[in-house]
Amino acid sequence: MSHYTTVLEKSDKKNAMVVKTHHESESLGIHIRGSCDTWRHPDHVRFEAERLVIDTLEDMLRTAHRKSSELDLPKKWRPRLEITWHPNRRTSYHKRGTITLALCHYVPRNGVGEASFTYTEYKRLQKEPAIGGFTTNDWRNCVRALVAHELAHAIQRSGVPHHKGRHRKIDYKKPHGHGFQQLYALLRRKHVRPFLDAEKMDECISI
Repeated sequence: MSHYTTVLEKSDKKNAMVVKTHHESESLGIHIRGSCDTWRHPDHVRFEAERLVIDTLEDMLRTAHRKSSELDLPKKWRPRLEITWHPNRRTSYHKRGTITLALCHYVPRNGVGEASFTYTEYKRLQKEPAIGGFTTNDWRNCVRALVAHELAHAIQRSGVPHHKGRHRKIDYKKPHGHGFQQLYALLRRKHVRPFLDAEKMDECISI
């Protein structure tokens, strides 16, 4: 897990706050969109979810930057990150190098929530074994999958990773096409699947 200090500061923009995080010699700025008045989650729940997003994204980027990985992205490449907690925002997306994550409906207000959480994918992806929807006992797994989905889009649209070897033959232009699905499956397999498998193992032991 990355060691971050997180500071909440006022932004120059109206009704916005900025979370500044610092990790050793490098920093990752996260823009938190929306007025504090619209935040329904307590501070400690929001900060836990934001820290989870940061740590998950950093782990995924470390994988993407490794020369031994299927991606081998340049070390300095990384997307910008925005988080919104507005209750009316349900859609997360990637645009112009920025990942925007809408967390309000993924994170339970009390940080615990119900006994079961469902992660739903787009219709064409929902039933795919490696990248489809799933049910879990931990909301954090849904957030991890959300980060993987939007990071896959960021890599897909960066124009950086896939111009060598077998990647040249793959179409990365289609939003949820074969290229995106391969990137997404790689991130899911390494950074989401282990948590879901561990959860199933615990369930088997408890029976």
